[in-house]
Amino acid sequence: MESVLSVLGHTEAAEREARKAIEARARERGIELTEDHWKVIDLVRIRYAQANGIPKAREIAEELWKLFEDKGGRKYLYEIFPEGPVNTAAELADLPKPLGATDPSFGVAF
Repeated sequence: MESVLSVLGHTEAAEREARKAIEARARERGIELTEDHWKVIDLVRIRYAQANGIPKAREIAEELWKLFEDKGGRKYLYEIFPEGPVNTAAELADLPKPLGATDPSFGVAF
């Protein structure tokens, strides 16, 4: 996976501040961020930067499912992000809701 610093163009100081803000929002939601949480959050942040707008939630979700396939894929991601890995990561990173973030017909939140 690409480096957040290189894709987002942040200085190390700016990235430290962004991570502090993400950690604070996670604490407010009762989430203790692990290395896997950060992998998800960083991938979501990178895909937003590369999309030049708002990316599609399903595309990011499918990429995450493959990335975490060895740990259980989709099931594992919903264990660490019960309200949806893409939605929650975007909210923690203070990004707009991804396109197609919820599918009411299936009751799914990505």
